[in-house]
Amino acid sequence: MRSLAYRRFSSSSAFSSLPIPHRSLADPRGSDHDFVAVAHSHLLRADWPALVPFASSLTPFRTAHLLLRLRCDPILSLEFYRWTLLHGPPASHSLDTHAIVLHILTKSRHFKAAESIFRQSLIPRTQNSTSELFDAVLRTYRLCDSTPAVFDAMFKAYAHERKLRKATETFRLMRDYGFLPKIKSCNAFLSSLLYLGRADVALAFYREMHRCRISPNVYTLNMAIRALCNSGRLEKALDLFDKMEGMGFTPTVASFNTLIDAQCKNGLTGSAVKLKNTMAGKGLEPNVITYNTLIHGFCKESKLHEANRVFQEMKAAEVMPNTVTYNTLINGYSQMNNSEMGSRLYEEMVKDGIEVNIVTYNALILGLCNEGKTKKAAHVVKVLDQKNFVPNASTFAALITGQCKRQNSERALDIYKAMKRSGCTPNNDTFRLLIYTFCKNKDYEGAVELLKEMLERYMAPDETLLTEVFEGIYSSGKTHLVTELQLDVVGTRLIPEVYFKNEHRTKLLDISDTEAQKMCMGERHGMDLLDSNSLHEEILINLFSEMFISSKMCSGAGSKAISSNDRYFQLASEISFELNKGKTKWHIGEFRFEETLRFKSIDDNGCSNGDSNGRVPSTPFFTFKVQMMIPTCPSQGMS
Repeated sequence: MRSLAYRRFSSSSAFSSLPIPHRSLADPRGSDHDFVAVAHSHLLRADWPALVPFASSLTPFRTAHLLLRLRCDPILSLEFYRWTLLHGPPASHSLDTHAIVLHILTKSRHFKAAESIFRQSLIPRTQNSTSELFDAVLRTYRLCDSTPAVFDAMFKAYAHERKLRKATETFRLMRDYGFLPKIKSCNAFLSSLLYLGRADVALAFYREMHRCRISPNVYTLNMAIRALCNSGRLEKALDLFDKMEGMGFTPTVASFNTLIDAQCKNGLTGSAVKLKNTMAGKGLEPNVITYNTLIHGFCKESKLHEANRVFQEMKAAEVMPNTVTYNTLINGYSQMNNSEMGSRLYEEMVKDGIEVNIVTYNALILGLCNEGKTKKAAHVVKVLDQKNFVPNASTFAALITGQCKRQNSERALDIYKAMKRSGCTPNNDTFRLLIYTFCKNKDYEGAVELLKEMLERYMAPDETLLTEVFEGIYSSGKTHLVTELQLDVVGTRLIPEVYFKNEHRTKLLDISDTEAQKMCMGERHGMDLLDSNSLHEEILINLFSEMFISSKMCSGAGSKAISSNDRYFQLASEISFELNKGKTKWHIGEFRFEETLRFKSIDDNGCSNGDSNGRVPSTPFFTFKVQMMIPTCPSQGMS
């Protein structure tokens, strides 16, 4: 079985493998021979003090010979390797000497030590080239009479470090030379992809595993199901789940939990409950995650009666509710303006010794504030302080909600200022609440000041909010406030131009002039259109694709400053306004668009980087925020 774990493709395989090069190491002569002989004798006796005078004279050639002489003793080899890193000059090692110790360790099955060297010494050392490290391991492979496990350790190290491009490149090189990673290493890579939100790439890799005849295990299939769910392919996820037993695998609790979570997120709580009820037939019992997922799904749909039924069933099954269980229920009741029930659950938590955290108190405060019970909410804040919890953005947002419900804009503004002083960042919803409250109180000066602060944070207001503000300004005759916004540099980028005219009624913005279309569609650069739902989405996507690609934001060196282009931002804000009107998923605060990405075309941050021939895939994936692209001043961009 072990021989199959690290197999090479056979000659009869459909895959042709490149030959493994063979490198010989010249015998030491003269002073090199004497140095190696004496140092080796000290090493055999573990006489480290006697080795100290030799440290400054170490060279890669001498280090390599000493390691090769010690290869039958992997522990001593590792000790000597670490000693050279501490006492030897930087020039005492080359990539080949690092590779030799990796061969020694992996052949003797000291995999953790080998992976540690990869992660601590070699991955940081070879930031710009995966191939040079792979080549060093490859050319010393026969010299050390090594095993394929060394390449598996390299792939796994990149996977655990979430270096996606480097892991991808290593997998490609391994495959070219006929090596395949173990299933555990493949699972580590899939896990990293899912952690970074790259479900489509995970599915592409899963298909590549199947093509290379790497046999999956139940954990692989669970991650494939999760990737399908995360990419919105619930039916295919259910289909794969149904095929698991035919493939020789029994679904686990995690398999069920993944699908139950996806069904709840899609509003299919009834189907989720039915799926949970089938677990017993498989000899499985729901765990706390299963019940918490169902409770959250029902709370999200405002079905608190059903959520409570699941809660009672959970306790009857002797599955101990945890902090997440109670927090979910308290928040659900708070959203339904039932702070009394939320308080009862809180008391039950304390009585049963369940840990209470800041999320618990925030949910209680929100429930009280939603009902306008600001004094009781203030009392909970005092309790929170007594328990040494630090209020966070959600705490302040809940308190602001309470004051806005009472239309007490002055007090709400005081809390907002306290929020900023505490270092908490207000979100879009907080600004919306405050601005609406100021507008209801006819305080348009205050509303405009808050709108300007919102714009300074590059948060784009939606159509409803802008209409509320501008209609109020025009109806009150305070048109000087419109001028203030028009003079605001950021405001002109994020507020559609139509609002600065007295004809502020919502209408489709004219973005069809030839020059704008060329800029947005990327015709100047020969960019292909992405497959989108509407012309506006195509314009928006290609507009930011052009900006993103031209900035080389997906380069291996990481994000770089992006120069400003007023026309781009004005167009983006106008298109964003129209898309928000249509209630699409696109908004100015964050743009995200994705399709299946060719497997070998991602960098360490999950960005498209072209294939080995320099071709940029036709299905890019970008996620970034507008504030990353707007400079702090006209001459200097944000990095």
